[in-house]
Amino acid sequence: MDDPFTFGAIATTNALSDVYAMGGIPLTALNISCFPVDVYPPDVLADVIAGGLSVLTRAGVKLLGGHTVKDSEFKFGVSVTGTCHPDQILTNRAAVPGDVLVLTKPIGTGVYTTALKRGLVSTEDIEHIVASMLLLNDGPIRIAKLLGIPTVVHAATDITGYGLLGHLSHWVRNADIGISLISSQVPLFDGLEALVEQGCVPGGTHANANFTAAIVTGRALISEALWLSLNDPQTSGGLCVAMDPAFVDRFIEHMQSDGLDAWIIGDVTSTAPGTISLVA
Repeated sequence: MDDPFTFGAIATTNALSDVYAMGGIPLTALNISCFPVDVYPPDVLADVIAGGLSVLTRAGVKLLGGHTVKDSEFKFGVSVTGTCHPDQILTNRAAVPGDVLVLTKPIGTGVYTTALKRGLVSTEDIEHIVASMLLLNDGPIRIAKLLGIPTVVHAATDITGYGLLGHLSHWVRNADIGISLISSQVPLFDGLEALVEQGCVPGGTHANANFTAAIVTGRALISEALWLSLNDPQTSGGLCVAMDPAFVDRFIEHMQSDGLDAWIIGDVTSTAPGTISLVA
């Protein structure tokens, strides 16, 4: 992001997701910034921190301070501490056969931010994508707690730098479950595949694809553009939750009542353990 305030806000939203993905409530945060003092004026760092603080305030998280060091490249992140009842901790290793997978944000932030860098899209073109990256993942977890963790919602992960397939690979690797992923039902930002076909692919996408290829079957059933999209590294992506199929409709209804989106993208199987099977 070129706008410092938005840059800080997205980075902070992304950081909070790790706590939400485990069913936790974030309480405190520390800023960590590496700042090239010879490149940017101090006002840029102030705006980044202000953007992050706006998100922390919205999430009810207290900023305790932080650390800033001189560096040749600008980096900003947030270290977050939260709490969770020990009986209600969500992990990415507790999905069971029969669970339905629900995703709460579309895929494609990596491709679109790369397109922005290359001048293929404008800031105005990606306003809806920025809005998605600024959306906290507290809503799905609040609803999951309402329905029941871990009795109804068994597992969760936030979808960030490893891409959708990369994060789901952690669920099945060296496990006795598999995943059947309905690729046509994975929500993609409009125009994503067209940008991929133009070669607008971040380097992390190829690294992710090389990693997931060993455990994914059915790749030949989908286009190369869709394959790369499923491996696209996300910034501040949504949550993927595994839950009892009897409660999926209620989960989605609650999400929609709160003005949030949710898509069924597959299920957990007892067949082909250790693999993700793509279904067209």
